[in-house]
Formats: sequence, structure tokens, C-alpha cells
Amino acid sequence: MSVNARNPYPKDEIMRLAYKLIPMESSGKKLTVAELIELLPNIGNYNKENVRKQIRRAFETLNEEAKVNTPLIIKGHGYCWRDTRSRDKFAGQYSETPESKAIVYDLMFKHFGLLLPPKFRKELRSTYESHMREVSDHRFVGDRVKLWQSLLIVNPLGFPLIPSIPDDDAYELIYNAVENKLVLKAEYRSIHAEVPSTHVIFSPHKIILQNLNLYVLAVIRNEKKKKVFKLLSLEKLKNVSRYDVLDETFANKKLMNFRFSITLRVHDFVKDYFEVVKLSKDQKFEKDGDKCWLMQATIEVPQHFRNEGADIFYLCNFLGSFSHAVEVISPVDVRAEMKMRTECMLALYNAKGDGSKIMDDFVGEPEPIDVNSGLT
Repeated sequence: MSVNARNPYPKDEIMRLAYKLIPMESSGKKLTVAELIELLPNIGNYNKENVRKQIRRAFETLNEEAKVNTPLIIKGHGYCWRDTRSRDKFAGQYSETPESKAIVYDLMFKHFGLLLPPKFRKELRSTYESHMREVSDHRFVGDRVKLWQSLLIVNPLGFPLIPSIPDDDAYELIYNAVENKLVLKAEYRSIHAEVPSTHVIFSPHKIILQNLNLYVLAVIRNEKKKKVFKLLSLEKLKNVSRYDVLDETFANKKLMNFRFSITLRVHDFVKDYFEVVKLSKDQKFEKDGDKCWLMQATIEVPQHFRNEGADIFYLCNFLGSFSHAVEVISPVDVRAEMKMRTECMLALYNAKGDGSKIMDDFVGEPEPIDVNSGLT
């Protein structure tokens, strides 16, 4: 649709963008009305004098209504917001796509998009792309979003990894089965190349994002046992039927959490880490030597998904990430698992030639801690 140059720029659009563009007083910057006009997109299609009058009249009305503590501070011919509260209050009246929404959507899709079920992702993506188009059409706001994209770094593992994205159709089937209580049939591809794919019939009950991998907690039909499948290992998925109440009761039986005291010897830098990211609320440190500390904490780990004991697999993975800067003193089960892993690593790095035999003999999932092994 062509625009008559004598018509004014749409008022709501002016104020939505103008309020957004005005800098904060704390930034030391200001913008004149003329400078604001030049930042408006597609301004060449409109009568700039009419736009100038509309903006100036709106600014004057805003300050007149406030009377005291005017939200807009006038410096010479320029304007700036008194504080963020004032800006958010008035800019919010016209805000359709604030930079905050664009940034949140960007973070969500980049870092949590893997967990979003496909139907949610599809529904939200059009909104996200609309937001991003809108801010990119406006140079100033688009630059602000790019700035925040460069300043907000999400790196939970300390270095970037590239997760594999599951097939949308497979994930949709899994999610639909969880939501609608369906039984699925699939081929399960083992991580061991020599083990052929097996047919499984299962009811999926929970979807888990862990270590940048998607997993499915499921009940194997006719066996009444739980198993965690890596979603990427499930192929040729098909709906079979609805599952029965017994399956649901079994699957949703609350897993126990095991609380127990753990004692660690940690180096200075690990102590500094745990003072920021606490292992527990009751953790305490006692000096032990020149650069070490004895650390005590009451921690909680989940029940193993298949057995009755406590699952220490991810606890040991986490403690192992600190390498030789952490020693487990107790409980004995966790110390034994860490000792076994250390012996395996020592054997691997001392081995001459192929270490696959050592890895085959050592590597495996740790045995769950027995509930009667002294844990409280």
C-alpha cells in the first residue's frame, strides 16, 4: 500500500519506537527530536515536520501530566529518561516487541530449543522470527539486541559443545505418547556396534535433558521394568496402543531421594567455586594444610532408575571434573567408585599402545549404593 507523504506517521508506531530510542540519563547521552526522526525506519515515506510535531507534543504532554519528577529530562534540545522505571512505565504502553522479548526468545531457542517439544517450537518460532524481523528493521534496537547477544554467554560446561538435534517426527511421537499415555514400538540401537538393534515396546513417561542429550524414561511392556533410552537411539517409532493404569502407577511411583553426608578434600580454587555454587546449604570448610580444605556437606542424589539404591553416576562425573583438586574421603562407596575411575585412567595413560582392552574392562555404570550401606 502506498503512503501519502502528507499523512502523519502512525502515532502509536512513533511513540513505541521513540520511547524505545531515548537513552537513559545515566548513559550520559541524549537525543533531539530531529535525531530521533532520523532513526525511525521508513521515515522517508512520511512528512517529517508532522512527525516532529507529534513527537514533541507527546513529550510535552508526558512531562506536564507528571508535574514533578518528570520522566523525561530535557537537556538543551535533547531528551533522556530519568530512570529505567520511567522508561518501562511509558514505553510499555506502546511496546509490541521490546528488545527484552527478542533477547529472551533468542536465548530460549539457542540454549533450550533442544528440550522444547516440536509443536511448541513451531508455534513459538513464528513469534520469535517476527520479533527478530521487527528489531532488525530498526537499526538502533537491532544493534541493542546484537550487543546483548554478544554479552550474554551461556556455557554451562565451560566450553562450547554442539548437541545433535533429534528428528522432529520422532520427538513429536515421543512427546505425544507422554502427553496422551500411548505405547510405542521402536528399534533400539545399542551404543555397542556388535550388538544388533532390538525391537522394544514401551510406554514413555518423562523426557529428560541431561548433558545436552535428550533421554526418555520409559516402562518396558510385559517386563514391568524402567529403562532410560537416548532419544537418538530410537528408530522406526510407531504408535501401538494406550497404556493401562498399572503401567502409569508403576512409572509414576515416586523415586526416593537419598540424603547423606559427603566429605571432600578440596584445593583452594575448588573451595572458591563451591562458595559460589553451593553443594548444600549446610556445607562447611575446615583448613587442611597450606592450600587445601576439608569440606563437609549433606547432599541429595536420586534413586537409580532401575534399582533400589542411590544413583551416584552423575555425582562422580561432576566430582571427577575437578580432577586431582578433589579427593572423596567418604562415603566409602563414592570413594571406591572414584578410586576405580582413577586407576582406570592411570592404566590408560601408562599403557603402551592400544588402551581399548583396559577401557573395556574398567568402564561401566557404577553400581547403585545399597540403601543399607550406611547412608542416612
